[in-house]
Amino acid sequence: MRKKRSADSNNNVKEILVNVGPVEKRIAFVENGKLVDFTMERKGLEHYVGNIYKGKVSSIVRGIEAAFVEIGLEKNGFLHVSDVIDKESVLKEILPEGDETAVSAPKRSSTPRIDEVLKNGQEIVAQVVKEAIGTKGARITTFVSIPGRYLVLTPYDSHIGISRRIRDREKRRKMRDILKKFKIPDGIGCIVRTVAEDITEKEIREEMNYLLNLWKKIKSRVESQSPPVVVYEEYGAVLRTVRDGLTDDIERLTVDSKDEYARILKFLKAFRPGLKNKVKLHKGKTPLFQKHELDKQIDAIFERKVLLKSGG
Repeated sequence: MRKKRSADSNNNVKEILVNVGPVEKRIAFVENGKLVDFTMERKGLEHYVGNIYKGKVSSIVRGIEAAFVEIGLEKNGFLHVSDVIDKESVLKEILPEGDETAVSAPKRSSTPRIDEVLKNGQEIVAQVVKEAIGTKGARITTFVSIPGRYLVLTPYDSHIGISRRIRDREKRRKMRDILKKFKIPDGIGCIVRTVAEDITEKEIREEMNYLLNLWKKIKSRVESQSPPVVVYEEYGAVLRTVRDGLTDDIERLTVDSKDEYARILKFLKAFRPGLKNKVKLHKGKTPLFQKHELDKQIDAIFERKVLLKSGG
């Protein structure tokens, strides 16, 4: 559950507050004491989008041009032929909002049938792109992607893409030159996210190294384990916030759980060591959100009437 951040946030003191309770985790973005973004994650509600599995094709249904794949969940994953051959449509689904990039899809005289690209019993690596709903299993794709803050690694596709929102030609050229110098392994590509527009070559290299090392670990699990098995689990709300939201303009991130504090530091040690000094552990007797007077602001999100700054 989320309240979107406001846009008028220049010259403000920005911080992230993380409250870990027995039932839920609450994450607040605060600017000058005002709540501008709120995320809540409840325990016991499993989320699978972004997870990568080594699965086995259990059945192929020509009538709907799809396969059902054992991935270790209660219901088999649903894999339509388009999620095997149509990279453009899949990337539009899985790319973070605002990071769309032009994809040169190969021209096909005709769309192959599902039994021409997959066979019963075949082992595949697939990623969940949509949660299971009702009687339907999770929708999966074979176009695996691993998101970082600045880059999205595409281990099975060598295309190099840059977010369409980065319009400056010089910046786009500079980004391509950096990636060429890095010499990405054959068969692996990446997509440059919008937030990477003004970052340094050092930051790009650090993240690329992190993502490639992560993929190396995932690939090792794929090669050593039998299906169905999860080989990569997408981060929960807290680590996603650290990955995507703990930017240079954030003064600090304060968390009130020693265990979560340790997890964040361990993650940053591998991901962005330079940001570790921004993370603080709340030790006061007054609860973190109460200290920052956030509870009333959070309650206001769920009111039927919301007062606007204009008086409306």
